[in-house]
Amino acid sequence: MNIIKVAQGIITVLLSGIVLVLLGVFFIPQCMGFQPYNIQTASMTPKYPVGSMIYVKKAALEDLEVGDVITYRTSSEGGWVVTHRLTQVDKQTGTLVTKGDANNTEDGSISYSAVIGKATNFAIPFLGTLVTQYQNSYGKVITVTCIVVLLALSFIIDLFAKKKE
Repeated sequence: MNIIKVAQGIITVLLSGIVLVLLGVFFIPQCMGFQPYNIQTASMTPKYPVGSMIYVKKAALEDLEVGDVITYRTSSEGGWVVTHRLTQVDKQTGTLVTKGDANNTEDGSISYSAVIGKATNFAIPFLGTLVTQYQNSYGKVITVTCIVVLLALSFIIDLFAKKKE
């Protein structure tokens, strides 16, 4: 009987942990206007290591300054999403120039319209890699399977507990 309660407690803690992590990492920041992005290259090391998750929030052109880190699209048709540091800001023309901290040369100029937002100084190492793995079909299947197995175990343990009573 004591083992059953311990097992149910562990399962409850695991399920609660999964929900809290999802809320803390995705839902709450998005409610505050932040979008999570995964750092996929070493161009911004050591500030943002490969595999880190960063948070980006919309910013007006007037609020952007040289030295800020921004996330932008390389093309109006989608293109790559890049996170680099501003090296030049022309607020009259809305033209920006960026450079990755680990890169030797500046990128070409971009228009403010390509900017997704300004990156925060906060990054969670390795979480971006986990999210990328989750986003493929195997990651979703594994996540759903784990949750279903935990719920099924909880149900089975509860059945055994009721039979013993």
